Amino acid sequence: MSSDKHNIPIPSRTKADGTAVSQSDLRGLFGNNSIWFIPTSGANAGEAYLFGYGPMDSEMTGPFFTPDQQTLFIAAQHPGEIGGVRENMAKEMRQYAMKTVNGEMFMQNREVPIGSNWPTKGENDPPKPAVIAVRRMDGSAI
Repeated sequence: MSSDKHNIPIPSRTKADGTAVSQSDLRGLFGNNSIWFIPTSGANAGEAYLFGYGPMDSEMTGPFFTPDQQTLFIAAQHPGEIGGVRENMAKEMRQYAMKTVNGEMFMQNREVPIGSNWPTKGENDPPKPAVIAVRRMDGSAI
């Protein structure tokens, strides 16, 4: 998902002129980019599981497994691409017109950081891209 669509407030599913908000603009409902695991075999084949959530204004890329399946590499590209440095831990409340699995509308309020300080998360630290290595503590395959 493009960074310019991350965390865009969606206070209504209808525009002022009465037309529906486009599917493209509804991407703001999903927040940041994320990484999902979807088993291709076994009892849970086809079910989606959230594995990781990207930093503000970043694109999660990769992933890459080592041949022994013991290490997963994931990259966070251009964090802060839209909001820049998160100055003084800036944040704001935004509204999102959500739907339940039954199609019922409800309003969700979210506190959204403005900019990024990833990966240090230190106040006023500049955001930096990085590669993350994920391994199991017991040394077995992921």
